[in-house]
Amino acid sequence: GQQRLDDARGLALRSHDLYVGSLGEGHEAVSAAEMTLGRVARSAGDLPEAEARFRSAHRRDLDNHGAGSLQAALSGLELGETLLRRDQPGQAAELLEPSARTLGELLPIGHPDLRRAEALSAEAARRAGRSDA
Repeated sequence: GQQRLDDARGLALRSHDLYVGSLGEGHEAVSAAEMTLGRVARSAGDLPEAEARFRSAHRRDLDNHGAGSLQAALSGLELGETLLRRDQPGQAAELLEPSARTLGELLPIGHPDLRRAEALSAEAARRAGRSDA
């Protein structure tokens, strides 16, 4: 929030490396570090790096928690938003639609993550030319 992206990136990389070294590559803490690195990269405008980090976190969340989990829905939301920013609305919609659905089942009405997922899902569907938008 203070736009100290280099500091944030350095700390997140250090956490990531510590988690991998002590807990192993597949641990959910590594996913959390990847999510932080993805957010920092996206804030810095490095969308390819953000996509890679969110994709890694999402794959790990699916493996560790399953497709209907909060973790997978949130990492899918971040990856989908990044793909939408990279002008890939079809791929974004494929992630955002199930993420919005899962978040709708798990979060209370009006939750900020749910509202964001619903809005981004609708935008991705509209931009992809889907009739269900």
